[in-house]
Order: sequence, then structure tokens, then C-alpha cells
Amino acid sequence: MPHVKEFVFGTLTVNHNFVIAEMNEGITFSIIENRQILNYLENVFSGRPYGYISHRVNSYSIDPTVYLDSSQNSKMRAIAIVSDRVDSSALTLERQFFTQPIETFQNLQDAAKWMQDLLSKEKALNSNQ
Repeated sequence: MPHVKEFVFGTLTVNHNFVIAEMNEGITFSIIENRQILNYLENVFSGRPYGYISHRVNSYSIDPTVYLDSSQNSKMRAIAIVSDRVDSSALTLERQFFTQPIETFQNLQDAAKWMQDLLSKEKALNSNQ
């Protein structure tokens, strides 16, 4: 059963093994906000790997070092970006900082399916080792 967590800068909807994030219009998402989310998700997922779906319904700025911070300080295994207006140059920059898979999608359903498939494959690989 999904549950919702409100922050002053946005909202998280937590599912079984991934989270859907919607940031507020006009914010600048920096390391400070990222650490709040990472700390919260570390507790929610109890150290298990998880995925992050960025549902970009609002316009806001992202400090690209957030991706490096997430790669180094969390069990985040992938990022899915859902938007009808993905900036390809921004996506290229984001991929330089995040060491895990990043994909873009037109809708939440496709992003969630991709995320579930990716996390299931990782779980299967880890259980065979």
C-alpha cells in the first residue's frame, strides 16, 4: 500500500521498492533537500535497494551534484524521469553524475514497469550469488 510523505519542497509517494517524487514549482533541489529524502528513504526501505521515479509535473532546478550524492550515499539503483518535456542536454549532464541507469518516460505506468523489472532482475542476480 503506497504512502505519502510531504516535504516543504515536494511530495514522495512510497511504494514497495520505489518512490515517486513530485517537486514543487520553482524550487532549487540541492544537496540539502536530497539528504532529507535519502535519510527518509533509508529508514523506509531499511537499507534495501530501491528506485526513484521523478515525476516532473512542475518546473524546478536541480543541482547536478545531487546525482553524485545519491550514487555515493544511498541504495538507489535507478532513476526514471517522467516528463513530456525532457531537456536532452540536462539529461546528458544528469547521466554524468549518476552511476546507475537513468531513463526517461512519457507516463508513470511505463516508468514503474521499467523500475520493477530492473529491480527484480537485480534481486534475482543477487540471490544467485
